[in-house]
Amino acid sequence: MRNTHYGGGPVPAWRSVVLLAVLGLTTACRNDDPLPTGPRVATPSGPLVAIAGATVTGLPFAGVAINDAGQVAGTQNPGEGPEGAPPPRAMLYTPGVGVQDLGTLGGTRSEAYALNEQGQVVGYSTTAAGARHAFLWTPGIGMQDLGVLAGGLGSVARGINDRGEVVGQSTLPIPAIPRNPETHAFLWTPAGGMRDLGALGGELTSSVAYDINNAGQVVGRSYSADRIIPPDPGSDPEFFSRAFLWSPGQGMKDLGALESGYAVAYAINEAGLVVGKSWVSTVLSEEYGYSGRPVLWEPGQAIRNLGGLSDGPHNSAAYGINEAGQVVGTSDLGRVPDGVPVQAFLWSAADGMESLFPTTGLTTAQDINNHEQVVGDRRIATLHLVPGNDHPAARTRGSGFYSVPGQGNRKAHFTFDANFPGGGTVPNGSVKFWIPGLEKNFESSSIEFLVVSGNRAQFWGTGTLNGVPARFRITAIDGNAHHDGVADAIRLELWDASGATPLYDTQPGAPQDAPVTTPIDGGNIQIRRG
Repeated sequence: MRNTHYGGGPVPAWRSVVLLAVLGLTTACRNDDPLPTGPRVATPSGPLVAIAGATVTGLPFAGVAINDAGQVAGTQNPGEGPEGAPPPRAMLYTPGVGVQDLGTLGGTRSEAYALNEQGQVVGYSTTAAGARHAFLWTPGIGMQDLGVLAGGLGSVARGINDRGEVVGQSTLPIPAIPRNPETHAFLWTPAGGMRDLGALGGELTSSVAYDINNAGQVVGRSYSADRIIPPDPGSDPEFFSRAFLWSPGQGMKDLGALESGYAVAYAINEAGLVVGKSWVSTVLSEEYGYSGRPVLWEPGQAIRNLGGLSDGPHNSAAYGINEAGQVVGTSDLGRVPDGVPVQAFLWSAADGMESLFPTTGLTTAQDINNHEQVVGDRRIATLHLVPGNDHPAARTRGSGFYSVPGQGNRKAHFTFDANFPGGGTVPNGSVKFWIPGLEKNFESSSIEFLVVSGNRAQFWGTGTLNGVPARFRITAIDGNAHHDGVADAIRLELWDASGATPLYDTQPGAPQDAPVTTPIDGGNIQIRRG
């Protein structure tokens, strides 16, 4: 088993006792590999990974969502199509099995927009009466009509989490004053049926929900039904909208936008990281259209403009994000007379944005799973990420949440990325940890030490807890490293700035090298060695 140990400078006095436990460790349980001892030094510089290539699998339909099993949901002949073309049909691809037509609710057409890890698919289908209704398709059961909000005419399902909770949009009753019917975002649960999530208010009288995570957080857009007139429940209103986050018990809030004031949120991961699009100009350009940018919303942070593949005018968007915080979408390169003007991209906080077109041929990327498989353009691209010029000799990253003992349904959320680029003096990266409602909000300022062995990583450093200087240590377990069904797990410890007073520990009193006993309820942890 390959071991790697990284760090720089002397070990702080507060670490000396616990480090002895690591130095003397010779055995460990199957899913908590022993931590190594021989320190090395490194300095970060330049990109951490490079896209060397990809394995591309063609699809007979337009895929829009992919899960960790490599299943893809999408639509054959999406949209209206030319006169006489076959009506669209919702499809599911399963590796080793093939493509399955998911059928309809009695009508002639259906479209799929999302799926979960259980292989459940959602979208819309026409009924025998010609209405468009949201559906939930379940393996072995088939297609279920989710109905509409009270008095509504039609609905569309656009997102689903692993608990089978579905979000989307439904029309409301036609108003007394003649105008286009409003649509509201809905949340459907197996136990409670369809619930109206409302809209942001004011002139933003309509809304659409696009995604939901396992914590029940919902993202989407709220817009003015008077200014945007969608022709049917399946429409996707552009511009003049605000991105929202809806949370259980807290309701809907505006996520903010770039300078135009307009935005849309398309996807959310288990750590609450949200991606979408925001416009940087309200001026309509005849050549480029509205100038949009892919954006990232992070809990407690201002909206982040992810840029584009071109420095010139372009219209770009982020559509998917995985648990490692890798983002995919589409970037318009503007005027490219001899090239491809629209290309798919991959973005991460460590490496920035890189075009997927040269290695995959993708002009758009709709989704990415936790195994770096990207879907778009009627194909699946399994990315081959290899060391760049300064690839880290070790890296661990993750995001997600776990249950807080003794706190009912309360969840602790985390996101981290610690890496050691070869050839320098110290590791680098960042950590954020927060427990909503318990006044626990930690953010790192430095990573001092990183230890990696097999499926186990440990790193520590400094930061602030609720704005006050503090120290941290994280021990992370990558359950997928051994492919034996072990769950990803995390131990998080916090001390005051001196390291003498414990402030928080998921395993109070346990030694540093103890097995990690807190599995994550949602999210993903990855450990890699160069």
